[in-house]
Amino acid sequence: MSRWDKCCRSGTFNKNFGSNKISGERPSRNEVFILREPETSTRSSISTFDTDNYAVEETDFCYEVSFSDMQFHVKLLKEINEAGFYHPRKTQKEILSSLFERFYRCYVIHAPDKSGKTSVILLWILNELLHDETKEYPKALIVCPTHEIAESTYLFAEKIAKNCEIKVCLVKKGTHFNKSDKMIDLIISTPEKILHLAETSMSIQNVKIFILNEAHCMSSSPGNLRTVSRIKSRVSSRCCYMICTAFINKILYDFINSLSLQYKKIEIESSMKKYPFKEVFVIYSSMEERVNALKCLEDFKHCQDQTVVFCCNKDTLTQLKNCLKTECLSYEVLTGGSNGLTVSQRKYVLEQFKENKFKVLISTYSFLRVIEAKNVTKVINFEQILNEKRKLDIEKYKESKIPLNCKKSCLVVNFIEKSWENFLLKDQTTSDESHFFANTTIKSALELLKDMSI
Repeated sequence: MSRWDKCCRSGTFNKNFGSNKISGERPSRNEVFILREPETSTRSSISTFDTDNYAVEETDFCYEVSFSDMQFHVKLLKEINEAGFYHPRKTQKEILSSLFERFYRCYVIHAPDKSGKTSVILLWILNELLHDETKEYPKALIVCPTHEIAESTYLFAEKIAKNCEIKVCLVKKGTHFNKSDKMIDLIISTPEKILHLAETSMSIQNVKIFILNEAHCMSSSPGNLRTVSRIKSRVSSRCCYMICTAFINKILYDFINSLSLQYKKIEIESSMKKYPFKEVFVIYSSMEERVNALKCLEDFKHCQDQTVVFCCNKDTLTQLKNCLKTECLSYEVLTGGSNGLTVSQRKYVLEQFKENKFKVLISTYSFLRVIEAKNVTKVINFEQILNEKRKLDIEKYKESKIPLNCKKSCLVVNFIEKSWENFLLKDQTTSDESHFFANTTIKSALELLKDMSI
């Protein structure tokens, strides 16, 4: 049992958590077209029409409206109902209402994680494809940041489209189309695979709908955004664009503006019940201190719940792996790209973690949205995450909490280099308990090694 687990059970951590808190200013918020969801408090096991495996609030459904009341094609509506879904979530209703108005050709959809935005946009795309009788292919593209997100999106689309005479294709590495294979309505893949396809075996100049899914995940990878721009240059000037994102930072904001689109921004605030995670900033002076603090927080051999350790890049992940390898600790590593795991290997690791076959997963943030496990109670950000202003990237820190099981006592640990401590964590007054810094505390790595109580 790790020292964190022991402290949770004895009450030591909770008892002392309030001391040495830090605070900060409220981040500014864009006030464009805000749609606030009603407050919710009770959880339900009712399933929702979403690509996420997630239990939502019962009051989050819009019971006064059904999918049959909307402008869906009869074939698509039949598939929706046969899947057991009748009412959209409130977020989904707002998005569909805007899309069916058809006042705009391009949209930026800014909605929270697990709000159902991806699934409802997929429904809208399939509906458009059913009404499109032209014989020009492909008709739509969905660009996703990782293969895993693309595959999840594809499986959802294929499930609904299978009896609607819509051909959906997931482009994988090495995919090549012959002339007879090119009558595809919807292509889903990552930026580099779609660009390679367009350069080698399939023209995309007839594409009428271009979706950039989970766009915020690409904001940390300028190369992906440049590839998206190259894809855009190959499609029709009449194309409809949608950019779906959980948050918009400066990099993504500048990218959207660089596309020179006249768009409507749909921004939806979440009022889902927030769970007060315990959050600690651990200050370290060396890699050795950081690794020792990690081992103090996590018993790699006997931990009961699961932990995700995030690194910003593969270099740090490899360095951490080498440090842990010398001590024969039990964990799995999730990486991609060159010298990383293959797609099938990554899929196997994710499935094993989801089934609780091992306890500690070390990964980069590229895979944050595809990590699923019911027993994750600790997230450890092994590196400080900075935005373009060299300040803490608050949105990214919030995003890192996605794998946590909200129904359990959870811990989030953020490692900060000592030389950056005063610059990043200087005390700022706030009375807002929902603010990012309101429920956090600071502890040095050396103090942590001596005493876990806070």
